[in-house]
Amino acid sequence: RKRAKQMTLVMAAPYIVGWGILTPALRLFGPLSPACAVMGWSAGAILIGLVVAPRYSFYIVPVSLSLGYTLAAILMQALPELTVLASGFSFFTTTIWLKRRSAVAVANQLVADDIATYDEIWRAKLTKPHTAEDLAVLAVAWSESMEVAVDEPKVQPAMFSSIEMLSNACD
Repeated sequence: RKRAKQMTLVMAAPYIVGWGILTPALRLFGPLSPACAVMGWSAGAILIGLVVAPRYSFYIVPVSLSLGYTLAAILMQALPELTVLASGFSFFTTTIWLKRRSAVAVANQLVADDIATYDEIWRAKLTKPHTAEDLAVLAVAWSESMEVAVDEPKVQPAMFSSIEMLSNACD
């Protein structure tokens, strides 16, 4: 994984140095040089972003492309081709963001419904006779088995308040 990060950073250098610095400095593409510089920086930002923060790749790629083409269109004084590309990528980015926001809202609603259902089932179980005694026996059996099975009990650290935090820590 470390080698892959190094290789990606090396691959980003030509975009940033070649397209982002040398092209406008040497005016290699004439009037298009500023746009090439912006696109070089945008491509470098995408590659570096994918290495440094891979979990945000969903945001890095479309936002970098939208910003890159928009800045290039501004620098090129609304060149029709760049303006169309900037508009297309901006529309694409906004659409993706809105769809993701909607999907997250649906997922949050599903989780809330699951929690309510689980709480209802748990309350129904607790109303049955001998449930409290059975749970106490189960807790004692768990503690006894953990004392013998491993040196440390199988308990998640208190700093992880959710499964997502635990998953991110493992990542």
